[in-house]
Amino acid sequence: MDCRSQCPVAGRCGHQSGLLYPGQRRSVMTAISTHHLWVPFANPVLQSQQAFRKLMRAMSEPGTCVSFDTLYASDSGQAASTSQTAAFATALTLLDQETSVWISPGISSPALIDNLRFHCGCRLAENASEADFVMLSLSELNGLDRFSEGEDINPHTSATLIVEVPALEVASVDEAHPDLLVLSGPGIKARKGVRVQGLTPDHRRLFENNHQRYPLGVDFMLTCGADLVALPRSTQVSTLTNRAATAGEDTQCMSQ
Repeated sequence: MDCRSQCPVAGRCGHQSGLLYPGQRRSVMTAISTHHLWVPFANPVLQSQQAFRKLMRAMSEPGTCVSFDTLYASDSGQAASTSQTAAFATALTLLDQETSVWISPGISSPALIDNLRFHCGCRLAENASEADFVMLSLSELNGLDRFSEGEDINPHTSATLIVEVPALEVASVDEAHPDLLVLSGPGIKARKGVRVQGLTPDHRRLFENNHQRYPLGVDFMLTCGADLVALPRSTQVSTLTNRAATAGEDTQCMSQ
């Protein structure tokens, strides 16, 4: 919703500045500063539907890169940081008063917090384990234990992680590159390759192990600028290292 013309502490602005932190003893959050509010979707109904279709395509076709560069653009007003275009468009589409979000220290800023509160109305979770959505950088992704992975009878209650990465691109599965993730599973005809800059061995094991918890586990949305690639928990992820190990085992078996 575009509230620029009706901003000064009236209507929605006044309501949202009274949001409470979940679980706190009714301590009121600080008032939203209207000076650094970003421009939301110009046409909220139409563009949120278009963004939702993009996100559903990304989730149903893992490894497919969708872009929000033309969907979220503004000729007037202050837009979200170019490094957070896809992340903010995703938040505008999926977050509302019924959802909670935890923002990591690495990407948290007064501007991001105020814009999520103002435009989405979402609750800010104190702990990552309580959040429906988590926003963090790849360098801060050092494990999954602190995030909700759902329950056996309610696996859909797991968290969705919106992870900002330094660079992201679709690549050939035959490319020998240490940043390459090879994807297979539902929604993928054969295999797909995605290069994610900044991957460490721990990240690779984390992505691989997440699938092994299915139907539990978390869903990933990797973002870089206006681009987004989804890695749902149903997707099997392999890397150059374990593919080479598998090939070695196959060669050994053939020689025997």
